[in-house]
Amino acid sequence: MRKWLKAGPVVVSYADILYRHELVRDLAAAAGDLVITYDRAWRSLWSRRFINPLSDAETFRTDSSGRLIEIGNKARSIDEISGQYMGLLKFAPHAWRDVEALLTTLDAQTRDRLDMTGLLQRLLWEKVAIRTIGTDGQWAEIDNPSDLALYERMAKDGELLLEG
Repeated sequence: MRKWLKAGPVVVSYADILYRHELVRDLAAAAGDLVITYDRAWRSLWSRRFINPLSDAETFRTDSSGRLIEIGNKARSIDEISGQYMGLLKFAPHAWRDVEALLTTLDAQTRDRLDMTGLLQRLLWEKVAIRTIGTDGQWAEIDNPSDLALYERMAKDGELLLEG
């Protein structure tokens, strides 16, 4: 995969998410070396997945131009969350070089414990520009059987439309 990331733009997806194909098309065409997708309508879905949406939601803030300015911290209030990162992102070679450079500065234990949102936040600290593409629902993150049951009901009821 490293060879691909160094050769040209690559779209990376978490394995536990579902989304519309148009979102991948828009992400692939988006300007920027590192671009991530997020759900602006996250609260509606999180309210159905969790008794307390803040128990799982992380901070996510962008500036007025759509650049990411914070991600992945424990949110204390809904006001700290303008969306939820989806796990769908695009790396161009320049951004991947920034990732590799950052990783070389970390000790092995820190690297081994680093998740993607932590990596993105560290890139922000290094002043790496991360652009965002927002969507309003119509995606799914499956963390447990109750998530799957919820999305099956939503699809049956016409609330979740993943096919274009």
